[in-house]
Amino acid sequence: MGFGSGKDKLTELEVDGETLKVDAAGNKVGIGTRTPGTLLQLEGAEPYLTLKNSTAENTDGGCESKIIFEDHANVTLAQIQGSHDGSSDDTKGDLIFSTHDGSSLDEALRIDSAQLATFAAAATVTTDLTVGGDIILDDGGSLKEAGGTAAITFDGSGNVTKI
Repeated sequence: MGFGSGKDKLTELEVDGETLKVDAAGNKVGIGTRTPGTLLQLEGAEPYLTLKNSTAENTDGGCESKIIFEDHANVTLAQIQGSHDGSSDDTKGDLIFSTHDGSSLDEALRIDSAQLATFAAAATVTTDLTVGGDIILDDGGSLKEAGGTAAITFDGSGNVTKI
């Protein structure tokens, strides 16, 4: 079969049974299966997917690997990024979730190497919230009822006011 002439096409590829299967008729690829049910299916006892950045880059946000979700117009709707956390020559990593607001792709949630989660906007919890440690309000703040009226305020100096 001659490739490159534009006349011959490889219509199916199978390597070592179930190791790799390209289903040209269904436009699907299976790794570990002969019958992939989705565009790409990994099947096995350890169906892990590894994204490895081969660049030695110890900058904050460097050595990143991403999963990018695009729409029909090639606009990134959402993204998950794993990257280096900090600027030291170490193996600390963070996980960053970004979403598109209609104008730009923006970071929505970051989980850093200290396992601290930072939200870019207010976080809404639609059920009970259980806190196993302290609730810390930087420079004061308030606890509010659902309508937004402050019920308890903290002034940052230890003074508490119940409203």
